[in-house]
Amino acid sequence: MIPNMGSADKMIRIIIAAIITGLFIGNIISGTVGYLLLALAGIFVLTSFVSFCPLYLPFGISTRKKDQKIERTMSFIQTHKLTIIGVLIGAVGGYLYYYHIGCVSGTCLITSKPINSTLYGSVMGGLFLNMFQKENTKQS
Repeated sequence: MIPNMGSADKMIRIIIAAIITGLFIGNIISGTVGYLLLALAGIFVLTSFVSFCPLYLPFGISTRKKDQKIERTMSFIQTHKLTIIGVLIGAVGGYLYYYHIGCVSGTCLITSKPINSTLYGSVMGGLFLNMFQKENTKQS
């Protein structure tokens, strides 16, 4: 979910939500229309906090200024997605190994604590799926 709302867009949505809420509390709008507008106000506040509007997505609309940091982060994630997936799967696998098998006596270095087995699983999962990642080679 890439943020697609700028600060002006978020402020306008929060102001509109505050106005709708005030009108509802003051009984100026009521009934079904009031509840629908109150739900819309809640959606406006929620989308403002997460800086993402799903309705902008199909049309490619973004009121946010381009941020190089986000673009670099997304580029990194796209480049290393197999390794990241391996780390996550390995972490879950490591914890499940601790939980179901583990080491009761506490003498086993890797499986005696959940953090150890989770970290070990993360490293192993990342290394394993990293083997299948294609390298970008520059052609001369």
